[in-house]
Amino acid sequence: MKLLCWILSLSIVCCFFPGCKQAKDKDTELFVVDLKKDSPLTYKMVSQREIRVDLDPSGKMSKGKKDSGAWEMTETIEITAQITLKEIDSDGYLVIEAYYPEVKVQRKGKDTRAAKDAVENLANKRAVFKITPAGVAVEDNGLVQLIQQLGDASFSGGAGNRENVKNQDMIADFVALQWFMFDPISKIEDPLEGVKKGQSWKSELPVPTPLEMAVKRDTTYTLENIYAEDDGQKALISSVYSLADNRPKMPLIYSGRAYQQRGFFGVLRCKPLSLTGGGQFVYNLDRGVIEKNVQEYDLETTAILFIPLPGTEGGRMKIHQKLTVELLKD
Repeated sequence: MKLLCWILSLSIVCCFFPGCKQAKDKDTELFVVDLKKDSPLTYKMVSQREIRVDLDPSGKMSKGKKDSGAWEMTETIEITAQITLKEIDSDGYLVIEAYYPEVKVQRKGKDTRAAKDAVENLANKRAVFKITPAGVAVEDNGLVQLIQQLGDASFSGGAGNRENVKNQDMIADFVALQWFMFDPISKIEDPLEGVKKGQSWKSELPVPTPLEMAVKRDTTYTLENIYAEDDGQKALISSVYSLADNRPKMPLIYSGRAYQQRGFFGVLRCKPLSLTGGGQFVYNLDRGVIEKNVQEYDLETTAILFIPLPGTEGGRMKIHQKLTVELLKD
């Protein structure tokens, strides 16, 4: 019923403002997802993580040798995603099909001999999910089921014969890119009132890491500018991040009993210390589509072995992360 009232109110607004893009106040803008039925939009989604773990920052173990205690690795996931509006159902939800024709994971540096990343099972898969016209995701949908299937595939033995050892994967990066795709507009406090230039609102975003950590990004969005280009009126939304405990509300990736992670990260204990960064989000107001979203931040944590060695008590892990979602030209 609440969604139906939202749709009816939006319809009234649209009656007075052509194109459904202008709010009741001329100084504010409405952010509405306005996809065309059966007209796929192709996005390139990329997450890259540069990791540096120093178990001997004091140099005690290495006797002063430069970087002898450091461990470095870069992991990247690239996803091609086709997003298609299939219908608007009787409750007013946008029914969207996501198809992923290409998925590729690359790792460079130490300990890159891991098994095939479970998230690569996403290739050639489809998922149907629902959002409101304001971009708010409905939890009970095919995207949640797909995420959980990927989580099962990350364990030795696979679904149905699962062991307690999990391989390293970038499933959380996929969740950050896809599940939170519409986050900057879906968290607008009152979407029917629109947003004024300079106005800010809050959200919580995930922090994908190479191992499980209870951490999130407290996020402040700000509408920085409205500008015109040949293909329509654009909105530029900035974001600023800070460190927060626990996880944001998101689908559960790994279900069931406790597990051990395979490889180097399986023997580390990490506690978040700091997180700084921000991003920019470009939305085409006339077309009602996301054009680009760039998020970039630095995370620092402790890094201590489960069985600590003398001199490793002050170990640190530093991660530089960049996530990008970009609409490809037709």
